Amino acid sequence: MEPLSLVSYKRLIDFHTTVSLDLAANISSGLEYIHSKNIIHRDIKPDNILFSPGGFVLADFGSARILSCNLMTSESPATVGFYPPEICKLNPPREFSGAKCDLWALAITVYCSVEGSLPYTKAQSVIELVDTIAEFDMASCVNDMDHQVACAILTLAQDRQYYKPPKTLSPLSTETS
Repeated sequence: MEPLSLVSYKRLIDFHTTVSLDLAANISSGLEYIHSKNIIHRDIKPDNILFSPGGFVLADFGSARILSCNLMTSESPATVGFYPPEICKLNPPREFSGAKCDLWALAITVYCSVEGSLPYTKAQSVIELVDTIAEFDMASCVNDMDHQVACAILTLAQDRQYYKPPKTLSPLSTETS
């Protein structure tokens, strides 16, 4: 099977909770790896994620940058709709965490995979979009979502932590008290 873009894959299947959590975990793991190598992707979005039999993978490293050990940059990410609020509040732009921007963009990507659009759809221009993102509250958008998916999105967006799926007991394991 040829790898499919996330956009194409979403057209083929019902994107349920497990698939959304796999997306968050697979791409979060990839980000954790590239960030450990001082690389930021800078363009996390549905078009830059592929699905293959092994799971979801990052693609299109054309905007990626190798940074110093603290992953700080003053270079904005590539796609405005996936900018984090802190970028939209900077005037003029100053240094910010490129790794945290990648994690925010992944949260927006997971949101898009579930809802089919960006969470801020009322903006009619790039200026309105930037202003909307600057004041955006992710928690208010995920209230009606599956609890596990909402937690994954908030881990990425608010806590800016890599998403790790919760450990569950296998059917063969037993608890001891």
